[in-house]
This record gives sequence, structure tokens and C-alpha cells, in this order.
Amino acid sequence: MKRKYWWMGIGALVLALAATAVYAKGHRGKHHHFAGPRFEALDLTQEQKDQLKSLRTENQKKMIKLKADMQLAHVELRELMSEKAPNQGKVDRTVEKMNAAHAEMTKIRVIAKLSLNKILTDEQRQKLEEMPKRRHRGGRHFRGHRRGGFGRGMGMGEVPAPTQERDGGSQI
Repeated sequence: MKRKYWWMGIGALVLALAATAVYAKGHRGKHHHFAGPRFEALDLTQEQKDQLKSLRTENQKKMIKLKADMQLAHVELRELMSEKAPNQGKVDRTVEKMNAAHAEMTKIRVIAKLSLNKILTDEQRQKLEEMPKRRHRGGRHFRGHRRGGFGRGMGMGEVPAPTQERDGGSQI
């Protein structure tokens, strides 16, 4: 039993280090939330810039912890589901952990938006709403196109999505 926890600890450490490296690499040179060209065009006061920087820093700390909690719960769920006869109670508790972390992340985003609205003037808010929004890069916005199963990595019931031609025409 001790050996199992030892390996889980090593796995969590490796996962945390890998997540940190991926996070650092993926955000190099990119604009963060509450920064970049959209906010430069708002002519923010120094006080507003300081408030937004503080808000961004606090939210990043919270989100990093919650993402790590979600990833660890996902690893635990995958481990439970790989057992011959998974314990339903443990599976339920692990899913509840994942859902709680996801709900907390959503709450943080909503509170950040409300805080942003308090920091900006009416004119700045209107100007921000009129600006084109950044588009998501990478594959995250295509996540909903997967079909079936219990998500990535579970290996149960996953059905590959049909491929399409580049011009959006008929299915192959």
C-alpha cells in the first residue's frame, strides 16, 4: 500500500513539473488576460493598471491550483476506472472533486469579469465591448466535436469523429 502512494506521489510530482513547463512554454510572448492591445487602447490610469495587475496575479494563483487539483483528480479517476471492479463511492467522490474544481474556476472567471467592470469607467467598458475579441488558438475550441465515451484516455466507448475535407464539404 505504501508503495502505491509512493508511486502516486512521484506521478503527481512529475505531472506538476510537466504542467509547469507546458504552461511556461505555452504562454511565452503571449498577452495575458487584462493585458495586451485591447487594454492598451483603453488609456488606463496607473491606478487601474495596478488594480488589474493585482487581480490578474491573484486569479492566476487560484487557477493554477485548481487546474492542478483537476488534473490530479482526473489521474485518480483514470486509475480507478482501470481497476477490474471500480469502487463506485471512490469514483463518485473523484468526479465530485473534478466538478467542484471546475465550478470554482467558473466562479473565479465571473468574479474577475465583475471586478473588471468595477475598475473600468463606463466609457472604457463600452470601448472594450466594441473591440473585436481574441480568438482561441490551439485545439481547445474543438473539444466539443469528440464523441462518446468518458472523455480522453478512458478507453471506453470512444468513437472517432468523421473526417471532413478541408473545404468543409462532404464527409469521407
